Amino acid sequence: MAPTQDEIFQKSEADRWFLRNKDYLSKITPDKDPIMKAISEAGIKPKSALEIGASNGYRLAMIRALFKAKCVAVEPSSLAIADGKKRYDGIDFRKGVAHKLPMKKGEKFDLVILNFVFHWIDRRKLFHSFAEIDAAVTDGGWLAIGDFYSKEPTKVPYRHIKKGRVWTYKQDYAEVFIKSGIYRRVLLKIGSVAKRDFLKPQSDYDSFAVSILKKSLDGYYSLWEG
Repeated sequence: MAPTQDEIFQKSEADRWFLRNKDYLSKITPDKDPIMKAISEAGIKPKSALEIGASNGYRLAMIRALFKAKCVAVEPSSLAIADGKKRYDGIDFRKGVAHKLPMKKGEKFDLVILNFVFHWIDRRKLFHSFAEIDAAVTDGGWLAIGDFYSKEPTKVPYRHIKKGRVWTYKQDYAEVFIKSGIYRRVLLKIGSVAKRDFLKPQSDYDSFAVSILKKSLDGYYSLWEG
């Protein structure tokens, strides 16, 4: 049986991605990171933060420095985790993936971040992942989603793996959470993948979006007065 996309990423591609991007990650500052810019614009000041697909924890290190927040990094790459433990103090690194988060019983966070993670998740594990992510966001908390953006669901061959049929899936992943009635989008920023910023995309293929969602278990429902 051919390995699933999640298995490919866990066994090899997560490490390869980190090695390809390691030097660039060390140069990112809060004013250059779309997720950090969106968090700032939304006025979020978390006391606790979870990032799923956190690489070596560079973004959580910025959050911890700015807000003194408790920070947990979930990441499938052993190389990224080893690097992060050497670079950054005070971040709790845990090896894992979105559809099976290594959380403690009842553990929840003010802010949960996924940046360019959803497009890689195997479609057979997608709704498992939605449920795990939602369970980690506290009522009244925030969910930040950055990913390739497409008005209609689209799949694209993954260019870093030449053998086999491996895809990346583009869509507005925030919509799934919004349609639940439990989340409301408070910020949507669209930008250019090539320019790594909120600048006009050159094409649909070049488009990404960052959504900031606010969770409320009961606050977004209208009361029926029948």
